[in-house]
Amino acid sequence: MVSPEGTGTLAALDRYTVAAKTGTAQKSNTNGYLAGRYYSSMIGFFPATAPRVVISVALDEPQNGYYAGTVVAPVFRSIAEQIAACLEIPPDKVARVSVGKVLARSTPANIPPARLTAARGSSETPSVNRTFASVPKL
Repeated sequence: MVSPEGTGTLAALDRYTVAAKTGTAQKSNTNGYLAGRYYSSMIGFFPATAPRVVISVALDEPQNGYYAGTVVAPVFRSIAEQIAACLEIPPDKVARVSVGKVLARSTPANIPPARLTAARGSSETPSVNRTFASVPKL
């Protein structure tokens, strides 16, 4: 799984768990390692809980850095986001949005009047069920 402690954090997706492995190798020839020449790669799948897609990204002698977590992971993420949308893969992660942000993004058009009144007129914080019911479909 992509974790905050790993090298593939830039491959993490907001709505899906990702299982992936990065790799960075210095290139060589018969005389030994080649200075400044690298091969960076990443292979992974998502959703990790019930895989639907496998993605492999490899860069031969990448520019602007060479660590896979820096140069390949963002490419993996971009490809994964586009594939997830195209294939309409259901998310396996619950969005972590604070109540304040959800209510600030919500408009009367997408909140039933009873919920809007309850959220604005009450001193108590709206419940998670009430809040998530008002999040617009992305």
